[in-house]
Amino acid sequence: MSTKSYVCNVIIYSHTMLKTTVKVGEISNLSDARYCAGMGVEMLGFLLDTDEAISVTDIREITDWIEGCTYVAEFKSSSLEEIEQKIQDFPFDYIQIQDKSILPHLQKKGMKVILECEVKDIEEEIDVAYVLIKGTLSDDFSIKYPVLLGGDINKEQLEHIVDAGVGINLLGSKEIRPGYKDFDELADILEGLELDE
Repeated sequence: MSTKSYVCNVIIYSHTMLKTTVKVGEISNLSDARYCAGMGVEMLGFLLDTDEAISVTDIREITDWIEGCTYVAEFKSSSLEEIEQKIQDFPFDYIQIQDKSILPHLQKKGMKVILECEVKDIEEEIDVAYVLIKGTLSDDFSIKYPVLLGGDINKEQLEHIVDAGVGINLLGSKEIRPGYKDFDELADILEGLELDE
C-alpha cells in the first residue's frame, strides 16, 4: 500500500494555501473530500449523470463533514430539464456543463457556469465563471477567460501553469476500501502548489 494511503478520519484540516485555484471533480467519497478541503482546494465537483453519478444524499453526507469549499454540479450530457431537476435539492455554487447551447438558459436563471470544452470550440465571447479545457493554452486565451486546465497535468508543469494565471482541474478516485484512500496522484500536484510559509 502507498505511504500516502490514509484512514479518512485522521486527516488534519490544515487549510493549506495554494498558488492557484484548484477544482477536484468527480468526488465520490468522504476521504477525497476531506483531503482536498484540508489541502486548500477551492472547488469540489460531484458528477450527477453517467454511470458514475453520485446521489444528492451522498453529497449531503460528504459535505456535512467539510468546510471552506464551494460545490460544483458536474454534467456530461444531461438536458436543461434534467439539470434543473437534479440541482434543486442541493445548493450548488457552480454548474459544469459540456453543452454550450444550454448556457444562456442557465445564465438567465443566475447560475454560475463552468463550461467544459476544447479551445477550438470557443469561437465567440462567452460569459462564464470558468472555462475548463484540456490541452495547451495560448496567452491570449488565458487573459480573456478564467481558465481551469484539465487533462494530464504533472508536477513539472505547475510553475508554468501558475505563471500563466490559470487554475487546475484534477479528478478524485475510488477508495481502496471504505475509509482508506491512496492520495499519491492528488498529493503530487497539491503539494507542488503549496505556498511557502
